[in-house]
Amino acid sequence: MNLRNMIDLELFHDAKIGVMRYDYLKKSAMLELFFDNLQKKGKFKLKVTNVYSMQIESYEPWGKGLYINEIKLDVGKEHNSITILINSGDTFIITAELFEVIK
Repeated sequence: MNLRNMIDLELFHDAKIGVMRYDYLKKSAMLELFFDNLQKKGKFKLKVTNVYSMQIESYEPWGKGLYINEIKLDVGKEHNSITILINSGDTFIITAELFEVIK
């Protein structure tokens, strides 16, 4: 699924962040996400292609947390950015050509 065509980013709300992998040579990243609550169960991956930049925070200003609170997508002409706010208060910003959800 191409996130540029995805209208409902609520899919990500309350997803738990798992392992994040970045391949510098291939300019690609993979984020493992999963649900472990009563309403939603299962896992999926966010595949990122042609990464331009990644900013990952681990400050935890609101305390420890692993769950996605909010996600925003900014579609640009050459690059797209995804901003993920974790319930710890940390923000992940990834700028890349393509984001895909893999189940």
